[in-house]
Amino acid sequence: MPDGTQITINPISIEIITVINNDKNDKEGKKDKNKDERDKKTDRTLNSGSSRGLIEVLNGYFDSEDATLINSYNDQIIEFVNRYDFSDESAYQIIIVGHTDNDRDENYNLILSKKRAETVRRKLEKIRVKIGQIQVYYYGEWKPLKNKENEEQKGFNRRIEIKALKK
Repeated sequence: MPDGTQITINPISIEIITVINNDKNDKEGKKDKNKDERDKKTDRTLNSGSSRGLIEVLNGYFDSEDATLINSYNDQIIEFVNRYDFSDESAYQIIIVGHTDNDRDENYNLILSKKRAETVRRKLEKIRVKIGQIQVYYYGEWKPLKNKENEEQKGFNRRIEIKALKK
């Protein structure tokens, strides 16, 4: 039975999708869906074949031109981190990836995506994840999740991905 999950959060609802993980020592995964119309338009899947070691992904969304972590995400991030052992000898690591929409110029968006990723990094370090267990990447507008020309779908591109991996 798979025991990893992908959790997708937007300001309106949370979606958890189970993904394959062969490590039987991790805690049992959950499958739960609480979707609104916006989520139904964005059914996300994870290609576990190209994501070696990937256990779980948590997506968080931001308001336009903002890098402030919404309070509702704090509990989700704490819950996410508490599922894994991040002690000094831990075999787990976290990758944070920041993204933006394409509303501003490329340089501005790259800086904003970095700010979003760094906001989450600081939060993880405060919880209990060691700095050496976190990698931060930021892509600005270059890896959109949805059509970047469609105003209704742009909000899905203003996101961070928090990925838990087993080394």
